[in-house]
Order: sequence, then C-alpha cells, then structure tokens
Amino acid sequence: QTEMNDVQAISSTIVNNVNIVVDKALNAHALRGLSGFIGNLRKCQTKEAEVEMVNKELGKIRRSFKQNPAMDGYTKRKYVCKLLYIFMLGYEVDFGYMEAVSLLSSHKFNEKQVGYLAIGILLHENHDLVRLIIHTLRVDLDSQNEFVQSLALTAVGNIGGKDMAESLSPHVTTLLMSKQSKFITKKKAALCLLNMFRKYPTIVTPDSLLQNLSVLLDEYHLGVLNSVMSLLYSMASTNPSIFERFVPQVVNILHKILIIKDNPRDYMYYGVPNPWLQVKLLKFLRLYPAPTNPQDREKLVQILQTLLSLQEGPLKPSVNHK
Repeated sequence: QTEMNDVQAISSTIVNNVNIVVDKALNAHALRGLSGFIGNLRKCQTKEAEVEMVNKELGKIRRSFKQNPAMDGYTKRKYVCKLLYIFMLGYEVDFGYMEAVSLLSSHKFNEKQVGYLAIGILLHENHDLVRLIIHTLRVDLDSQNEFVQSLALTAVGNIGGKDMAESLSPHVTTLLMSKQSKFITKKKAALCLLNMFRKYPTIVTPDSLLQNLSVLLDEYHLGVLNSVMSLLYSMASTNPSIFERFVPQVVNILHKILIIKDNPRDYMYYGVPNPWLQVKLLKFLRLYPAPTNPQDREKLVQILQTLLSLQEGPLKPSVNHK
C-alpha cells in the first residue's frame, strides 16, 4: 500500500509538471483546440474516462493526418502538441512522427519550435528518423538566426548519435569559433561538442579545437567560459599534454575572478564569484605541475592564498536567491 501511494504521488507530480509546461506554452502561443482538449482531460473523474477521451482524440488525429496530407501549419502544430501531451502523460503514440519532423522545415518560428520540441521528446539517437532530419539540422545550424541555431544545437546535443556527430560536428565547431555567433550560441555549441566528444572521441577530436580555444579563453565572457571549460577539462583529462599551453590563460582567468574581482553581479552566488567556473578552472590546473613562468607562479600562489584565507561567515545575499 505504501509503494502504491508513492507511485501515485510520483505520477501526480509528473502530471502537475506537465500541466505547468503546457500552461506556459498555451500562454505563449494560444492553440484553442489544444487548450480545450487539455481542459476537458483534466476534468475526467476516473482513469477510464481519461483513457476513453485520449483514444478518441488519437483516432481523430490519425484520421486527420491521413485525410489531409496538405494540412496547414497551424492545425499540424496543434495536433503535434496534442500528441506530445498525450505521450508525456504515459500513453503510447505510434504515429505523427513524420508530421512532427515536417514542422522542422517550416519558415514560421512557432511551427519550427514545436517540431524541435517534438523530436526532442519522441526521438532518440538510434531512431530510424534521425538520418532524415540531419539535412534540416545542418541548414538550421548555418542559419543567421541565433534562435534557430539554438533550437538545432539543443536537438543535436540532446538526441546525439554517431550520424549526427559525423555530419554536424564541423558546423557546431564553426558556430563555437565564429566571431559572429552570439554568446548563447557559443555556450550551446560548446556543450553540444562536449556531448559528442564524450560519446565519440574519435569523431570530435582535440586537434579540431586546439588552435581556436585560446581565442575563446581570451574573450572573458563568464557564461561562455563556463561551457568552454567543461569541454576543455573533459578533453584535457584524456590527453593532458597537448592542453598544457592553456595553463597561463586559465591562471589569468582565476586571477581576474578572485584578485581583480572582474565579475558581473549576475555571476555572484552568496558573495562567491562564479563558484562553478572556479571549480572547473582549478580542476584543470590540477592536471599540471605549477607554472614555470615567475609571473604565472606568483599569480597562482596569490590565488591559492586567497582561497585558503576565506573563512565561513554569514551568507551574503545572492542575485538569484534573495
């Protein structure tokens, strides 16, 4: 009985979280048919009534897809959203995948967005449809719109797969290194390459990034650095010797954070400047002996003394947690 109550509690939590996500989506892009379906589904008093309504709606959507292949984007987006909601409630959805994939090619951002949401939920790296979407992903990665680039990077990073890594890693690398890329795009690109490297280190190799990482470390954008250091540390852990050249730059970044205190207010966490980036920088330095350059060695000693001299005290207010 206790286990059954726990399962029911977990199921209730999942459904509540799904409802919150859907409510936000509905507020952003109103789809009246979807809103009505979800409202009616929530009013079901029994599980049997919910199952009956879901099966009825699935039959309606299946017939609509078969009878109207040239369905307009609004209707297709609405039906795909219904399928996603039904799928997230735990029901089997064995159709509508091609309709979801077709939304990726739409020129309307809200339709493309739903398409990417769908493939992120429905597809996995070994799914048969992954090869069909690689061309669309390549086109979107090469887009001049950073929001479209972000959708594509999120899909590549989350779905993954060897085919994607082989075909798209050069395009992701270009986005990371390009001076025209926005900071949010570079952050996603770095994390996308990190995921590829962990799965397929023979495809995404350190040599492809070695010459350009120095430029990224010199940019000193803390958000980008946070993502780039995850990638750099992961690669350095497998082959430390080729990344030792970056030790002086990493020391300089720590020096700016702790000694010069060059930190935007948004990156302060209870009075500590960007603690997550500090940890990544220190983990990277742990892989190597102390710098031989006197200036770098002096900076590192100053950094360590500052860290060791920190004492516990009352927590300072945080920008994110007041």
